[in-house]
Amino acid sequence: NVQLFRIDVSPETARTLLMQYVDAANSLAARPQWYNSLTTNCTTVVMTMIRAFADEVPLDWRVLANGYLPDYAWERGVLDQTRTVEKLRALGSITAIAQAHGVTPDYSQMIRQGIPAFVSN
Repeated sequence: NVQLFRIDVSPETARTLLMQYVDAANSLAARPQWYNSLTTNCTTVVMTMIRAFADEVPLDWRVLANGYLPDYAWERGVLDQTRTVEKLRALGSITAIAQAHGVTPDYSQMIRQGIPAFVSN
């Protein structure tokens, strides 16, 4: 089950994170690495990227345990605070949409339809 969440970051921060992803992908293409479900997983890799430009991101067990990062992000105020994290998970579930639509030129736009914008308190 894939979920998409909108966060409150500046365009500059979003670009920095995107470039971190590009660099990581290029590095893996040049020099593959083993996936480690505890130390090098989809959550820990993202946290490492964020720490490259964020002031402070405290370590939490939910960073190590796949599937719990949205709860951590919600508690830290990174996700929309006007909805519960459970509601954001439901609204952000894109698996069925992605599978039904398939990979097409408008894929990125299609999977983002209906994903709520970030709203701060």
